[in-house]
Amino acid sequence: MKRRIITFILTAVIALAFGISTAGAMGLYEWDINISYNNAPENTAFVDILFKKAENDIYAPNKDSSDSREQDFCRLVSLENEKIELDDNCGLARYDDGFTSCMMRRYFVSYNKSSENESTLRFPQPSNAYNQDVFNYYGEFKVAYCDKKGNVLAVTDPVKVKRRSNCVYEVYANGTKAGYTVEKDLSGYIVPFIFIIITLPPVLMISAVVNAAIKSRKRKALPEGQEETEVKGNFPLVFLVVIAIAVFAVLTVFT
Repeated sequence: MKRRIITFILTAVIALAFGISTAGAMGLYEWDINISYNNAPENTAFVDILFKKAENDIYAPNKDSSDSREQDFCRLVSLENEKIELDDNCGLARYDDGFTSCMMRRYFVSYNKSSENESTLRFPQPSNAYNQDVFNYYGEFKVAYCDKKGNVLAVTDPVKVKRRSNCVYEVYANGTKAGYTVEKDLSGYIVPFIFIIITLPPVLMISAVVNAAIKSRKRKALPEGQEETEVKGNFPLVFLVVIAIAVFAVLTVFT
């Protein structure tokens, strides 16, 4: 019986640790790229990101893939009052100065939702690409101002990206200058602690039962008169394991 209880506790602990580590890798805001802009050229209808070209680009459309999300690029721009279907040979699609269009040369954008001074590159749901991974992979970007026909009106200076984890990159542009801000992915705080709150009480209850059983067995085994000194201070290993899990969760959040 004791062996079964211990096995159950260890299974619960392993499941909790796995859940926390998995949750730390997940995010509530993993998808989409927001781009805000000011001082754009006249006739600017939307903006796009130009990522630095990469050899054997893992995000380039793959016609041989069985996943339809990897076979095409984005042509649709949704404005406030109309929708634009870009031609595969438009200026944005052909633009190449060592940096090329995110929309027209990568597969992970489904459409560009634009309004005055803001564009959002929408990822399909569920997505097989992530905001953080994309920026960390390319390491450098520009912003392209485009008109309704997909002509590139102007391009900002390049921006180098500092690699970060558990975050979302948001881009801004002002004339020829561009930059980014980093927003902490809140799921790094929320999800691990949900796992702890849900799982910790039953683990503590089970550990208390095991602790009581161990003390009871020791009391029966001890010679008379030694019960208090021998049993006092017994602290089950499971409490140390729970503390270790809590520390692990904190490290998951802040690293």
